[in-house]
Amino acid sequence: MGSDGIDDAEAVEARIYQRNGQVVVEGAEGSKVTLYDAAGRLLSTKTDEYDQLHFDVPASGAYLIKIGRHAPRKVVVIK
Repeated sequence: MGSDGIDDAEAVEARIYQRNGQVVVEGAEGSKVTLYDAAGRLLSTKTDEYDQLHFDVPASGAYLIKIGRHAPRKVVVIK
């Protein structure tokens, strides 16, 4: 915990969006990025090597992207 009482307060300015039936993550800056389905099942894990990450998803629907230790963010994919 930091001296100001806030744990892990650094902001992640990553862009998360869907394109061509994939989830795309930009700007995760060397972080571990994990993709989950809406039920919370792990689908894929990648490490951002300072480039775009592309995750294939099995079907249209809602997915969760977790970057490092930050809270997951939702993205909807339409195939």
